[in-house]
Amino acid sequence: MDEVTIIGGGIAGLAAALRLAERGRRVTVIEADAELGGKLGARFDASTGEHHEHAYHMYLNWYLNFWALVDQLGVRDRFEPRHHIQFLKAGEFPHTHHITDVGAIETVWANVNGGVVPPADMFIYAYSLLDLMTRRYDRDAFLDRVSVNGFMSSRPYATDAAAEQHSRTLAKAFASYSYRTSAASYRRFIALGAAEPSPMMWVMTGNVYDVLIKPLEAALVVRGVRIRKNTRVDRLLLNNRGHISALAVSQMNPGHSLNGAGRRALGSGTLDVHGPVICTIPPDRLACLVDDPVYQSAPELHTVARLNSEPMTSISLRFKRRLPSLPSDHVVLMDSRYELTFIDNSQLWPDLDHTFLNVVASDADHFFNLSDDAALQSVLAELQRFIPFQLDDVDFARTRIRFNEDAPLFLNEVGSWKHRPATRTSIDNLFLAGDYCRNEIDVVTIEGAMVSAYHAARAVLEQGSPAAPLPIPLPPEYPMARAHLLKTLLTPQVYWAKSWSWLTPRDRSRIR
Repeated sequence: MDEVTIIGGGIAGLAAALRLAERGRRVTVIEADAELGGKLGARFDASTGEHHEHAYHMYLNWYLNFWALVDQLGVRDRFEPRHHIQFLKAGEFPHTHHITDVGAIETVWANVNGGVVPPADMFIYAYSLLDLMTRRYDRDAFLDRVSVNGFMSSRPYATDAAAEQHSRTLAKAFASYSYRTSAASYRRFIALGAAEPSPMMWVMTGNVYDVLIKPLEAALVVRGVRIRKNTRVDRLLLNNRGHISALAVSQMNPGHSLNGAGRRALGSGTLDVHGPVICTIPPDRLACLVDDPVYQSAPELHTVARLNSEPMTSISLRFKRRLPSLPSDHVVLMDSRYELTFIDNSQLWPDLDHTFLNVVASDADHFFNLSDDAALQSVLAELQRFIPFQLDDVDFARTRIRFNEDAPLFLNEVGSWKHRPATRTSIDNLFLAGDYCRNEIDVVTIEGAMVSAYHAARAVLEQGSPAAPLPIPLPPEYPMARAHLLKTLLTPQVYWAKSWSWLTPRDRSRIR
């Protein structure tokens, strides 16, 4: 029986392990953390007995491989549809503005008049999504180096407020600003979402460990997958044929906090490798494994060091009482410091009597070198500008902050495609997977990680003994003929909208 070693127990590593085990491969998963899941995981806090997530997640309709896994695990009933994102301005609580099922024709008028930005600018924003979607970006040409901001600045119809809405969306969803994000990757994200825009997203009715990771781990164990937690891979050891023959590893203690305090190596050793290796760790960690022998055998891997990632600070914010009038949708705090968003888990998770917010600060640079307490107090002070509560209302004993520096989000930056690694490497038994690897999804998402993982698993299967084929369904894009027709019909209106925008008085100091 072929043996496969998978480095990394995030969703990419776990998905690859499941599909390979189903096809008769003996699989070992090696994870440096005490829990599986990676960015889709949740760390256990022994002091409270609770799991604290990396951040809230939005599950989209076009996640075909993810939903197939959810159905296989029998947990589809733990997801609820959401059609809106709420936008809250300082001093206006509880009144919010909203956008609904972006990409659906029937919601365009409601979104234009939703109050997030002035109607003319919202129409321009919507048109620019259509405009970008109809453009073709050749990955081997200069156009891959165009940012979303660069695309908007090249559009004669664009306004500052419309461009800012793009920046707001990207900062909240991907921790990346429009001047850094690849227009080609953003175009792919828009086209996939527009193909099936309703509902806009799904949310999980429970913490991700109990709903998803725990049953997935159980499914792996049933299929004989061996899981080694608290085991960090330090080096890939190559034999004289240039194949990986062993891994240099360190055994880690479980740690004592959500942010890794107390994590240290208890000892080191080696693990023999007797077959393919799939590496699913983040790009910054993969870059650390590219030492002299690995570089000599696979020089293409040196470009991984050029890929950038950013952490998103996440706060599990518990209150001692139920805060009234909070929406059940995701809420964007407009023009907030730290780019704050939140969702009220107490309206989603069972058996929660008091308000429990998952607050995400997409702009986490402010918190470098700050203590947990100082960073938390900064976020709470900013949150109070939007939501009325007192610090005495906060249950500090159960509130936790995670900086996620150990699990940052890969950035779909301009020009990054040429540096992103392929599934296969020049080392015959080394394969790569993760949302930063080249794959058809392109965008940093759960689905991108899973599609990449399945490509790695398929490559392993093709290299070994015959096995059942591994299908990889891919989501359709919005029909381009229809998109071009809509764009043509709306082109005259977008210039009327620009004229209306600049004739409408407004407070331009709020446009950054």
